Amino acid sequence: MSGGKEHLQACERVFPVALALSFLMLFLNWLVALFIPIGYMLEFFIDPDLDELGITSAEGRMIHTVVLIPLVAWTTLYAKIIGKHRSFWSHTPVIGTLIRLCWMLFPFVALLWYWHILPNSYTPQIFLGIWLGLSMADTVHWLKDR
Repeated sequence: MSGGKEHLQACERVFPVALALSFLMLFLNWLVALFIPIGYMLEFFIDPDLDELGITSAEGRMIHTVVLIPLVAWTTLYAKIIGKHRSFWSHTPVIGTLIRLCWMLFPFVALLWYWHILPNSYTPQIFLGIWLGLSMADTVHWLKDR
């Protein structure tokens, strides 16, 4: 089993693939294409190991990024709710990614909608781009755990 550092290094090596997919997506939907690399880079903070109790490497990176300190409590609650580490619901690349992404982004999206900063018409495309990028990074993470 790989640790947080090995997962991050593997994701960094595969990042050009995410950029290539994003470039190809430009011809279909520019907004989705814009958010694929952003979703991929979210692996730095929102990795599948957030289902572990205790401070994970991703949570450690959140702590070092002062703005994200409140998210550590939010991720701890996620770990307690999701249950067992490496479960189907937390570690499966597409499904686990969707659950984790909804959990982690809900407070931000709710605030952005409340303040009328995020137009409703763009939200599905933005979410799809982030989800595709993060799913790619989670797949790399999942393969490293095999």
